[in-house]
Amino acid sequence: MLSVSLLRRRALRVGLIFALLHLFIFVLFDFFVASNGGQFALLYVVFVIADFPVSILYFFSGTGVFSYVSDRIYLPYLIHGCFGTMWWFFISFFLCLFVKRRSLLKRAN
Repeated sequence: MLSVSLLRRRALRVGLIFALLHLFIFVLFDFFVASNGGQFALLYVVFVIADFPVSILYFFSGTGVFSYVSDRIYLPYLIHGCFGTMWWFFISFFLCLFVKRRSLLKRAN
C-alpha cells in the first residue's frame, strides 16, 4: 500500500514531465512557425485544441487587462507557453492523484 507522500511525489513527477514535454513541444513548434513565417502562424490552432480550457482566454484578449498585455506580449506565448504548460502540470497531477487514491480505496474495500 502506497503512502500519501509517495503518491504526491509520483503525481508531481508525472505533472512535471507532462508540463516540460508541453513546453518543449511548444518551443519547437514556435521555432518552426518563426522560421517559416506567413500562414504557418495559423498552426497555433493545434495548441488551441490541446490547451482547450486555457484557450478560452483568447476571447478576453481585447478587454481589460488582456488588452494591455496583448499590446506588449504575443498572446500565444502567454496563453500556451505559460498558462498551457501550467494546465498540463495540474491536469496530470490531479489525474494521477485521483487514479491512485481510487485504486487505494478499491483495495481497502
